[in-house]
Amino acid sequence: MIDVYTLIPPMIEDIVRVEPQFPDTVAKFPDTVAKFPLGILTPLDGGSGDIISGEERYALVMFQLDVYDTELQRCSEAALAISRRLISRGFVRNSGGAIRENRLHRRTMTFSAKIDEHTGLIYRR
Repeated sequence: MIDVYTLIPPMIEDIVRVEPQFPDTVAKFPDTVAKFPLGILTPLDGGSGDIISGEERYALVMFQLDVYDTELQRCSEAALAISRRLISRGFVRNSGGAIRENRLHRRTMTFSAKIDEHTGLIYRR
């Protein structure tokens, strides 16, 4: 079983800081100084792919990554950079959208892949 919380952040930490949930202080006080852009990672699916000799060999993963920022251009650029990076590593971006909320800009994207648990290779799903 693959843990996206340990797999994904190292791949994109030079683009955004990744958190498992939106920090409460920013949600309650949007004017507070926070480090943006900010990425929120949410696992959506983590099923078994192929099972060989009774052992899970491939994991199917799907996750959502939301990028938040106070500036529209910086938010869009960060989301585009993340999308390019993950696609180049073997993920498929299944959806994407733009949402404006609480005076913040948000780009939401979902990605999926099939990952070999023995070698770490990522295959498009």
